[in-house]
Amino acid sequence: VLRAFSERVPLADLTLRWSDVLVTDDELQDRILTAALSESVPDTGGFYLSKAYLLRARGDVSLARVMADSAAAVYQARVQRVPDAALSHSALGIAYAIAGRREPALEHGRRAMELLPISADYLAGASRIVDLAEIHLLLGETDVAVPMVRELIDTHQLGAFWKARLRYHPFYAPYREDSSFRALYEE
Repeated sequence: VLRAFSERVPLADLTLRWSDVLVTDDELQDRILTAALSESVPDTGGFYLSKAYLLRARGDVSLARVMADSAAAVYQARVQRVPDAALSHSALGIAYAIAGRREPALEHGRRAMELLPISADYLAGASRIVDLAEIHLLLGETDVAVPMVRELIDTHQLGAFWKARLRYHPFYAPYREDSSFRALYEE
C-alpha cells in the first residue's frame, strides 16, 4: 500500500516524521531518504536523523551514532539561530538520544514541549509529547515513556491514532515485548 501510494504522490510533497523512514522496504527507504535531500526538500538534518533511525533499527548502533551526531550538529545550529523553534529542539533531542547523550536529549525534548504545549497547538503539541516519549524510549526508559503516552491516548481526540501508531509503526517494534507498552494499544 505504501509503495503504491508513494508512486502516485511525490515524496517531497509529504511531511514525514524522522522515524517514518522505518518502512520495511529497502527501495522505499532509499526513495524517502533521496527525497529528504532533493532540491525541493534540502533538509540535511532530517536526512542524517532518518539515517540514524534506519541504522539503529538495522542494528548498526555505531554508525547510527555517527549519523545522529551529524544531525545534532545541524539542529544545534538551527536552535542557535532560532531558539524558540520547538521542532528543532525535538529533533535535536532525538538525535542526542540516538547518540546516547541522555541529559541534552531530555533537555531539548522538554524544551520543545515548553515551547509548543498541547494547550497552544493541539496537534503539534501532542507530537512534541510523543517526541519526548520517543526520547525516553531511545534512552531505554520505557517506564517513563509509557505514562506520558498513556495520558495522551486517554485525553487526546486522536487517541486511536496514537494507539495505531504504537501497534503498527516499525519504530515501536522493539518495545512491544514490554507488557506495559503493549497495554497502551491493546486496551
